[in-house]
Amino acid sequence: NWVGTYDYLLRGTLHLQVGRIDEAIADLTRQVKEYESLADTYYYRGLAYAEAGRKEEARLDLQHAKNLLLGDGQKRWDALFVTPNEVFLSDVESALLKLY
Repeated sequence: NWVGTYDYLLRGTLHLQVGRIDEAIADLTRQVKEYESLADTYYYRGLAYAEAGRKEEARLDLQHAKNLLLGDGQKRWDALFVTPNEVFLSDVESALLKLY
C-alpha cells in the first residue's frame, strides 16, 4: 500500500488530461493532504476546479499556488531538465487571467 511522493499528483494530472475532472480533483486533494506546500498540486487542482465550473475554488487554489511559488513553498524540479508537467509562475498567472 505504498504511495510515492508525487503519485497522486501525477495520476490527478492524467485524469485532468483525459477529462475525468472529479477523479482529478479527488487525487489532487489527496496529494494536498500529503504535501501541503507543493505548488504544482494547487495549480492542477485549480485547473480542474475551473474545468468543473467551480471558479472561486479555482481562483483560491491558483492564488495559493502563486503564493507558494513566490514564497517558501515546495516545487518539483531537477537541475538538468524540466520535469513532466512542471509548473512555472507564468503558468499560474496565465491560468488566473483566464478565470476573469
